[in-house]
Amino acid sequence: MKKQSLFLIFLCSFLLILASGLFGKTFLDAMAEEQNHIHKYYTGITIQNGDSLWTIADTYCHDGNLSIQDYVQELIQINHLETEQIHAGQKLTIAYFLHE
Repeated sequence: MKKQSLFLIFLCSFLLILASGLFGKTFLDAMAEEQNHIHKYYTGITIQNGDSLWTIADTYCHDGNLSIQDYVQELIQINHLETEQIHAGQKLTIAYFLHE
């Protein structure tokens, strides 16, 4: 009788610890994901002397999940550019990221 009680207590404790670990981690992951949600927005800029797609990418892509190379490719795509060449006075649509 004592062995059965001890086994039952051990089994319940083990299951409780196991469930807490599984559900607790899931809950904490959900909370972290919710707090680190990144929103992507678009705006227009005017190119200044000395700007390149790479310097623009270096300025604006850090808060997103894109590499600088991927961000440059996105700039080319959304602005329908044929090359990476841009000129002062030209207007470009760029993406920027905000954490909410």
